[in-house]
Amino acid sequence: MTASSRGVPRSVLRAVEILRHDATLHADALAGELASRLDCVAWDRAHVIGTMLGRLDDCLARARAGFSRAPRAQTVHVHERFVQPLDALPLVADGLLRGERVRCSWDPGVEGASVVLLEQLAERADGRLALLGPGTVAANEIPGTPWVGPVPARERVAFVESRADPELSAYVLARACLRRSGRDPRAVRLAWVATGLDRLERHLRRLFTETLFGPPDDPTVFAGPVDAGTRDAYLEAVERWTAMPGVETIVPGGLLERAGDRRIYLAPALFRAGPDHAVSTRVGPMLVLVAAPEEICRAKAVQALSDGRDVLHVVGGATTPDRAGLPDERVTRVLGALLSDRLPPGLPEPRPV
Repeated sequence: MTASSRGVPRSVLRAVEILRHDATLHADALAGELASRLDCVAWDRAHVIGTMLGRLDDCLARARAGFSRAPRAQTVHVHERFVQPLDALPLVADGLLRGERVRCSWDPGVEGASVVLLEQLAERADGRLALLGPGTVAANEIPGTPWVGPVPARERVAFVESRADPELSAYVLARACLRRSGRDPRAVRLAWVATGLDRLERHLRRLFTETLFGPPDDPTVFAGPVDAGTRDAYLEAVERWTAMPGVETIVPGGLLERAGDRRIYLAPALFRAGPDHAVSTRVGPMLVLVAAPEEICRAKAVQALSDGRDVLHVVGGATTPDRAGLPDERVTRVLGALLSDRLPPGLPEPRPV
């Protein structure tokens, strides 16, 4: 069964194929927008663009094989979010290949190549794609038109199993916490840890003090600068956590300075706290570790899902993970060994601690 035999014109399939080709041609322009809009550094830009291209490839592979998904409605709505760049393009393509008509809006500030790609797709999609423009409607408020995403990114809570490797766990937590200097909407700032904390803390202390921060055009750094509002909120939170009774400061956090660079860089903060402190506000590149028995850590992860957050689950060993209460669609699972050749630039190389 081909895409056209399911009611999708060949012209629509061809339009999505051209979108995939044009997205590659516009990769440099898209990367420049990510740098200027979100201060994304080189590896982060490549990751975002590569993920988008991979999702387009998946959509096209299904359509060419005759496995495009069934339409959800005659018309659906997709909304591009400022802090979730390029998430909308694959959803628009998927909707068109399902045989749906798609209405697409985007947050103010989304512009340039991202919008150009949508405009070019709309011109080729036989009237099946309507562009509503920036801020035309709220992301899920077109009466009678189902909103299909992207789902708003949520802050995540980490659950580290008792058998999890401390070094792997430290790198997973550091990457999730420090990406975009703590401004990633899916950042991890609270980790429930069932394994022993001593080795994990030593690895995290090294990562939090040696990770490189710098300008987006420096290919050797892990994360970039922040704005003044983020700085002020972060420093206030660090001061509050540092003074909190019962909280141990492992890495104090603060500001970083780069010679000749007037942009704002944050030094990460790492704390160890008891379960009663887990509800306190966390901001920016800060991570709070809470040690507890495994059954309590799992229960806290399940509770985080109920509270509207997602979960980063660091699994022990190479065994099949216990998914009880932690559905796959809301949980990111990490298991296996640390592969140093896959580390992003700016994170220090592994070494014994």
